[in-house]
Amino acid sequence: MGERGPLVANLRAALRRPGLAGSRLLLLGDSQERNMLHLVCEHMQGRYSAQQGSYTDRTRFGGARRWGQPHVCHVSPANISILQFFHFGVVPNATPAILKHHACRDEVTALPERLHYLPGGLLSGIGSPTHVVAHSGLWDLLKLCNESHDRALRMLGPGQRYEHWLRTKLLEPLRALFPNSRLSWRTLLRVRGDANNQSYVNRGCALPPYEQARVTLAGAAGESAARAVNVPVLNLARAFDDMISERGEQA
Repeated sequence: MGERGPLVANLRAALRRPGLAGSRLLLLGDSQERNMLHLVCEHMQGRYSAQQGSYTDRTRFGGARRWGQPHVCHVSPANISILQFFHFGVVPNATPAILKHHACRDEVTALPERLHYLPGGLLSGIGSPTHVVAHSGLWDLLKLCNESHDRALRMLGPGQRYEHWLRTKLLEPLRALFPNSRLSWRTLLRVRGDANNQSYVNRGCALPPYEQARVTLAGAAGESAARAVNVPVLNLARAFDDMISERGEQA
């Protein structure tokens, strides 16, 4: 497969920085993190694997297509290990039907409980992470697709429930789990308009989940939640937007 232009060049430059040599990077999020891990492995001659099992060694991960399964990439030239861990957002609403493609029937999907899969088995192959990059957004918006527009906007607004959930269900538990890791928040990507036409996302939704006003408020809430607990914000929206154009995946 050929080069993917400036995105790949930027990835290579970033992973070759001296300060990252020997790093263990944990990415928490959705398919955007999974796609980025695949891209890194593909273009950095990494060794890729999909993990099964849990910290109890009794739980299988991922649905029929393993979309929600943990994925690992070991980049030998830079001695960097990357683990991508899938979660399903902080909004407690009913989980969409597409969950069956991402999780097994007995798998814990709610936060913060899902994070307890991380210590032990899942990280045994790479050790405690030196860096943790967290994100939530696409699945939260999908879970709000049957809320009225006004109610959804109120939940996502400044200082409202969504921002509180991001802090208490994701960022603060991660800091408690990994007190010696460098924790960062990645920005919500720019969702393309054609995402609203994808049938597997919109099935069962009363309203388009990625309507622009909702996306804007959700992105701002994530950045506000991160800053409230002194977590640096990584603006990766452009890089992920370019990656989605190339890979064509959304959820």
